[in-house]
Amino acid sequence: KVDWADVRKLLSKSDFIPSILNFDADLLSAKQIKLVRDNYLDGNPDLTTEAVMRSSKACGPLFQWAESQIRYSTVYTRIQPLRDEVEELEKDSRSVKDKLETVEAEVESLE
Repeated sequence: KVDWADVRKLLSKSDFIPSILNFDADLLSAKQIKLVRDNYLDGNPDLTTEAVMRSSKACGPLFQWAESQIRYSTVYTRIQPLRDEVEELEKDSRSVKDKLETVEAEVESLE
């Protein structure tokens, strides 16, 4: 369990703000997302932006940011297979277009 003293130590580290600025939500694993959702966002109804803001004005926006990163990652992981499929279909389309151009050129040369 994480307590307030642990959070304060984390916030006071010199690399904390750069780590937030350079955070890449695309690199979160499904396991990490599930852990945060289950234990903090969905699994803890008492943990809300308002509750965090009452505890710490500085941590309220940080909580909102973290929540938005998890939501973004959730959507990203859902659409990534679709993006991969679109990329594959685009490759197939280019291949078919190239074949069509070749066939059309052959037909034109035969006429």
